[in-house]
Amino acid sequence: MEKLSIKDVAKGVRGELLNISEYTYRPKGKQMPTLKENKFVTGVSIDSRTVKEGELFVAIKGKKVDGNCFVKDVVRGKVSTVLIERGKVKKTLSDIREIKEEFSKINLNIITAQDTLKALGDLGAYYRKKFKMPVVGITGSTGKTTTKELTATCLSVKYNVLKNKSSYNSLTGVPLTLFNLSGEHSMCVLEIGANRKGEIKRLSEIANPKVGIITNIGACHLEAFKTLEGVLKEKSELLRGTQIAIINGDDTLLRTIRLPYPLIQKKFKFGIKGSDLDLTAKDVDLKDGISFKVDGIKFKIPFIGIHNVYNALAAISAGIYFDVSLKDMSEALRNVQPMEHRDELMNIKGMRIIDSTYNANPFSMRAAIEELCVFKTQAGMKGKRLPKSRTVAILGDMLELGKNSQQFHMDIGKFLKEKNIDIIIGVGKLAKHYIEDINLRKKFSFKSSEEVIPFVKKFLEKGDIVLVKGSNAMRMSKIISSLSMR
Repeated sequence: MEKLSIKDVAKGVRGELLNISEYTYRPKGKQMPTLKENKFVTGVSIDSRTVKEGELFVAIKGKKVDGNCFVKDVVRGKVSTVLIERGKVKKTLSDIREIKEEFSKINLNIITAQDTLKALGDLGAYYRKKFKMPVVGITGSTGKTTTKELTATCLSVKYNVLKNKSSYNSLTGVPLTLFNLSGEHSMCVLEIGANRKGEIKRLSEIANPKVGIITNIGACHLEAFKTLEGVLKEKSELLRGTQIAIINGDDTLLRTIRLPYPLIQKKFKFGIKGSDLDLTAKDVDLKDGISFKVDGIKFKIPFIGIHNVYNALAAISAGIYFDVSLKDMSEALRNVQPMEHRDELMNIKGMRIIDSTYNANPFSMRAAIEELCVFKTQAGMKGKRLPKSRTVAILGDMLELGKNSQQFHMDIGKFLKEKNIDIIIGVGKLAKHYIEDINLRKKFSFKSSEEVIPFVKKFLEKGDIVLVKGSNAMRMSKIISSLSMR
């Protein structure tokens, strides 16, 4: 982060600035540390455990922890500027009095705001406006993080790119990412997510993207958005202030999306099947990673699954818009690696395992099952499939799907049957619906990942092709870890 004056911080959050400097204490014969006056901040943090001297500490009240309660701790750590809720000033001053004897002098800047979460976003928007570089915003039901990584890879060929860490795509993650912008950057790529109505609009206001990418529309966070049309409406808010919309032209809902927003100059559609696409992948091959051609240039990427072809096409579309050559993007994408727990292909003790444990919804679940079938077919074609080799789906609950959760799980069960998966292991309360209507000899149900681990360690065999997937809260990654242990 480039230095930001305390006055600019207060201006950015529309807050009130208080300077506390009246507390002075010096015991006779003892030199005490000093909390020095600081007129600038060099970073922003919402974590009292990791905030550093010189940074602004923003006290956010969460579901379990109230950051306003930790001001005393960050002051002890030599932080001299804090942003707190307006109603917590009295308590904060009381806390500071308790520790005044630890310092020879206190110079503490307290900035107050009615809502510190909103203030964090306001400050992120204020800081972002200091930079003229374009921002690429990416949202969708699945594939956001992978598309963000691939897009950053494509654009990094020509530009100095800032991107979110991991999945910093929330009301806190996006502004915290923007605070890392500096004059050295020439491009910013942001994943933008939401699990409540209005979050995409708010994050778009903060990030002000020039380019908006929507990967797909599927059944996710239906507790908040109710229907697929509700998901589409929320995701399309990303495009409100953009100049170009890059969308999946093979997606049923996105294909017919209307863009009434006045700033949009073009709707750019990518895909594989459509007849009216701006960018088309041809000669798609899913063996040994994914490969395809765009305008005669071959792309070979060490990922698995047809869904990642679409993610790559979204990234390539952004590269084309910013004048990166197809040849350069092809070379760059050869070296990318899947992110942890997102369709990682692993060989463990003679088993081929697809680690897709980061998250799950009906759209991504079907894609992962399709990939399990692809590996089964490949093994058979190569003559490497042993007589005892089996396809095994270890599937956890898909969460946040609203009132139709049971039906979504039953539909996945029917899909598993259609695909002739040999063994199905359900993990969780909802996962039992994967198998309840399936006439399959080898089907099992467990309450949790902890409960299923001893079973799978004994049950799985060399030669098995295994998919492990479920919503993040199901902690399915523990199964992968247990299988990796000797």
